[in-house]
Amino acid sequence: MLGISILMILVGQTWAKAYDAGGLVEPSCCDTAYAIACDTFDMDIVGGAYVLVGHTCPGPFGGNDVLVTKVKAADGSVIWSRVYGFVDGYDVDDYGRSVIVDYDVQGGFYVIAGFTKPGADGSLSDALVFKVSAVDGSLVWGFLYSGMYEADIFDDYLYSIIKDGSDYLVAGNIEPGPNGGLSDVLVFSVNALNGSLNWSRAYGKYFYDVSMPKDDYAYSIIEDSSTTPCNLFVVAGKSYHTWEGFPMSDILVFKGNKSNGYVDPLTRWIYDYNFSFGMQKCAYSIKNDPHQPGYILTGDVDSSIVVMRLFPNLTVGWNGNCRIYTIPILANSRCIEPTSDINYVFTGFTEPGATVSMDLLVTKIDLWGMIVWSKVLQGCPSLGSTMALPDYGQCIKECKPDTYVTAGYTDWPSPWNPTNLLVARMDANGNISCPIPDICMQNVETYIDSPEVYIDTSLWECPLAMPKVSIMYDTIKVIDTVICCAGGTGVEDECSCEPIIYDIHNIPNPFTTETTIYYSLKLGCDVQLTIYDPSGRLVKRVTETYMEAGEYTVLWDGRDERGNRLSPGLYFYKIQAGEHTETGKMILIQ
Repeated sequence: MLGISILMILVGQTWAKAYDAGGLVEPSCCDTAYAIACDTFDMDIVGGAYVLVGHTCPGPFGGNDVLVTKVKAADGSVIWSRVYGFVDGYDVDDYGRSVIVDYDVQGGFYVIAGFTKPGADGSLSDALVFKVSAVDGSLVWGFLYSGMYEADIFDDYLYSIIKDGSDYLVAGNIEPGPNGGLSDVLVFSVNALNGSLNWSRAYGKYFYDVSMPKDDYAYSIIEDSSTTPCNLFVVAGKSYHTWEGFPMSDILVFKGNKSNGYVDPLTRWIYDYNFSFGMQKCAYSIKNDPHQPGYILTGDVDSSIVVMRLFPNLTVGWNGNCRIYTIPILANSRCIEPTSDINYVFTGFTEPGATVSMDLLVTKIDLWGMIVWSKVLQGCPSLGSTMALPDYGQCIKECKPDTYVTAGYTDWPSPWNPTNLLVARMDANGNISCPIPDICMQNVETYIDSPEVYIDTSLWECPLAMPKVSIMYDTIKVIDTVICCAGGTGVEDECSCEPIIYDIHNIPNPFTTETTIYYSLKLGCDVQLTIYDPSGRLVKRVTETYMEAGEYTVLWDGRDERGNRLSPGLYFYKIQAGEHTETGKMILIQ
């Protein structure tokens, strides 16, 4: 029973942290997270983990590089962090925008989608998809994909990725649009084993007739769980046009076949959604709705937030109305998530929030879109983390049974070092613990309107050819700074969220003859490093001694206490520093 109680405490722990890639000596200046995924595979070992995806600058490959960081769910401590990028003899900017966790018979992986600027083919941008090991971030495969149509080269961008059986589906936009506009929606399928292209298509809308093509963008893609079998995908974004000299955009949603990308000519499920509130409308996130048949989506309408319910045939729920959420001066939403208590939670940013600057916003609504609570990240004054600088929420997930985690970026803690990764783990009521009487998440007043939604349907689509080229990867150091946590005294190293040991990983992994285990100590302490097999049997005592604060490496040659070569398979290393323990996986191959 004691073990169960401890696990419940770890699962329920709340905290908020900022992360700077590069460390204190050479801090980076634009660390951003646009996506987060919950990895529960290591729940029994590290209490679950979060993987963050965005970019950092300057990266080791020049310009912006994709930044992928894995942290422990219980306290936010960094497990590993790596950068990835395309190298072609000059500075290239690489951006990560979406991530999924994919476990199969070969192991655990993270798959990332984004884009690279300029493209390898001379275009302004190429689509980017790569796959890494969940154990240490080592690259499995990674490619740039260049859109081509009738010998013309196009610019390609990706913002969302999902798993589809043995394949991955990605969505974004291609410029100029092969269907006639300045941009078309881009969707393509790649093989999960090697990244080879299965099919690709571009989709475009038109305004009244084919002589007036719209500019179309996709920011979110999901499998359609309302169909049996699950053979369709659903895309959400925006469709842009000019009317009598005024720029306007509508929310765009459509369905396609996962096997080839075709839109069913009988149903023509591709809709524009408009309503008498604002001119610029966009959907950034759509999810299957487990509470009732259909989907839930969120995005922006001018300087307000929009949420819509859709039925499986893409008609509008809530009696044909959407929900508009307004906070003076500005409120924007970037991601929505259905919750296990039969509600929805979305994240974004608002001004004013708890301070005079932009603040991360998290709002919970019920089945009818009515507000349960709406809160902004204030920080803990007694920890010196009042969030007086801008911070933004970009993605939110529910990690069961009782926590929500949101990721984004912040200029806190230092104005000379903008921007840092931002992660906030809160309970089901949107709270994060602070030393009493501090309040980390502050309530914010939000106003609701419910305008009627109008629908338009039209579509052009065409196939694309997409050559691909390889990318590179490297390791980067990330330091974290506490924003909010319970039990703090104002001294970072005494906060319960700050472990003594950090930056733990081993390279290479998998390995054949030997691997190096890397770790760092914030304080001097007794250290014990041991190796175990999958059954929990101790096979090797590597280190048992007192060590000063600093960075350390330990070589393990795949042998046991007696010097015998161990059989290929999965092994675990366990590092105990003082009262703090970290565990990691290693794979020994022939």
